[in-house]
Amino acid sequence: MEALTGYVEIEAACSRREPGAIRLFGNGAAEELPRNNAFDRLVAGAVQLSDILDTAMDAVITIDTRHRILLFNQAAERMFRCTADRALHHPIDRFLSANVHRIISERVDDAALREQPVWAPEGLTALRADGESFSIDFTLSPLEVDGQSLFTLILRDVTERDAGKENTRVLQVGKRSLEANPRRSFGDVELVGDSAAMQNVLEQVQVVAPTNASVLLVGETGTGKEVIARALHEGSPRSGQPFICVNCAALPKDLIESELFGHEKGAFTGASAQRKGRFELADQGTIFLDELGELPADAQAKLLRVLQERTFERVGGSHTLRTDVRIIAATNRDLATLTAQGGFREDLFYRLNVFPISIPPLRARRSDIPLLARHFMAQASRRLGKSLTGIAGQSMQALQRHNWPGNIRELMNVIERAAILARGPVIEVDDGVFDPPPEQLPQATGDSLDAVQRDHIVGVLDQCRWQIEGRDGAAVVLGLKPSTLRYRMRKLGIDKPALQRTH
Repeated sequence: MEALTGYVEIEAACSRREPGAIRLFGNGAAEELPRNNAFDRLVAGAVQLSDILDTAMDAVITIDTRHRILLFNQAAERMFRCTADRALHHPIDRFLSANVHRIISERVDDAALREQPVWAPEGLTALRADGESFSIDFTLSPLEVDGQSLFTLILRDVTERDAGKENTRVLQVGKRSLEANPRRSFGDVELVGDSAAMQNVLEQVQVVAPTNASVLLVGETGTGKEVIARALHEGSPRSGQPFICVNCAALPKDLIESELFGHEKGAFTGASAQRKGRFELADQGTIFLDELGELPADAQAKLLRVLQERTFERVGGSHTLRTDVRIIAATNRDLATLTAQGGFREDLFYRLNVFPISIPPLRARRSDIPLLARHFMAQASRRLGKSLTGIAGQSMQALQRHNWPGNIRELMNVIERAAILARGPVIEVDDGVFDPPPEQLPQATGDSLDAVQRDHIVGVLDQCRWQIEGRDGAAVVLGLKPSTLRYRMRKLGIDKPALQRTH
């Protein structure tokens, strides 16, 4: 405290390092301090203390009896989103909520109470320069400089601590509710599953949905990550706001920044009008970043800035925009391993991995297959206008035998196809409706349709010297798209090396 007493908003010495220009602001006038050896030492100590205060994690603010700010360190600038030059010599009142203002005024305005330090640890709030309210605790300590009463406030932002307490409360309430009702609907989104693996997911969704925490969904393709993301949005206070989906793998590399953050008119060739990006459209709502592991390194850096500062600029723009968005990310890749290998930013990974949820593959929750199959059958019945009442017993056994490499998406498609083919109220599914994995594809033999098709394609390929694309390619001769021809070649087991050995 003695060291701090010698440092009282020294405008010149601490900002410009000019020992002869220290001024003490008090009673509306600046008084020159005597220049002597002791004074020079005071200046050196003040400069050193300024450096120390600017590295402090807590906000340090000194005020006089008129509530005017004389000291405003860098942590205070960050906390209140206000630069020191805009805060110094102005009343602190604009940063204080009513309850904090009352506590400080009682000590500062009443001379009889000025000598008493104050610690206020619970239930108090302050105001940032942009009007946002946040939770704090603080201490108020008196000091005297050259006969003038001053006061030092040390403040700490405890928003995250309070959020942790709220999350614990939500967990307790959510767990009781989940025990009473093991199936949960979130708005129009219903999560189906009675297996232990799915109940674990349901519990985690119910716990984290009401918070603003970032969520990372990890699971194989087709496990329903987007459905989980929608459930998290519908179960949150943001449910009435936008839910924006972004498939990161589908974004062109040269347009990723424009897609995510928008662009101004004329920012690049083809930018004929201003365009809002996905983060701007999702303001106050939720943005779902699917296939996050496919983002290139430069896009990862820009995403990290949004997470840290909640600000961005449109491409070609200079105006900084703020966004209040909850981020839910999903990936079918092992981001931890990818991060360790240098393929994903470590700081971004830890920013997004606040609350990871692992979505189990369908083969790990086989007891849910009958429930899911009936759920998809009911949906198909409504869409097709058919009166479907059930699934044949042998068909259900076939569904449960299958390994489901495509997971829930594959199951939904199989039921949809069976519902379309159904001639009565009970749908039938057998092993023949499943596409075998590539290594199990049967080779065409004899005079089967596959054999005829295979021989015809091989003959055309030979004529075209195995050129698939282009004006003289086999795809043009066969009247197929190159991608379709390649698919049929894989399905029929046609590959050039094998044919070269045969012929």
